[in-house]
Amino acid sequence: MRMYNQLNSIVNYLDEWGFKLKDKLCNPLSKDEIFLFFSKIGFEPSAELVSLYQWHDGVIADSSVPLCEIQLFPGFYFLNLEDAIEKYLLFQNSPSWRESWFPVFANGGGDFYVIDFEVKINKSYPIIGFVLGEESQDIEFSSLENMINTYYEGYISNIIFKTSDGYLEQDDERFIEIAKKYNPDISFWCD
Repeated sequence: MRMYNQLNSIVNYLDEWGFKLKDKLCNPLSKDEIFLFFSKIGFEPSAELVSLYQWHDGVIADSSVPLCEIQLFPGFYFLNLEDAIEKYLLFQNSPSWRESWFPVFANGGGDFYVIDFEVKINKSYPIIGFVLGEESQDIEFSSLENMINTYYEGYISNIIFKTSDGYLEQDDERFIEIAKKYNPDISFWCD
């Protein structure tokens, strides 16, 4: 329930700033629908991921909708489950992609936040920031819950904000401090 409240608060911030993400979110999926989608690729989704898709089934992203209208986090939108599976199948044979990675958030240019279902950190699956074309892909968040905690605090602390020219941005230095707080064992934020 905490995840739902945090995500709803983030959406409210975005709506107040004129991004109107609330209007573009897809309806929630049932647990049975979620498991049916994942059965197509042989994955069993984590409880966190099931909760996320029970909150909403991402957004509809097509070429007619600018990223600024659908982003949940600066530069990234929440993939609906059908699109996430499509991206998973598209990238699974790429040399820099692992079969255990499942995309959840995308930037529209080939970068993703993926859940790594092969590794567990404190009983949760970590989030990797996949950057297209990079050899090394780093764990950025110890879990989906800690990723959302980090971004939520970024919004409520004005670390994530709307610029005077209408873009969603974040103060990177202050964001790193929050990321360290929620992900203390993740070396990405310590380098």
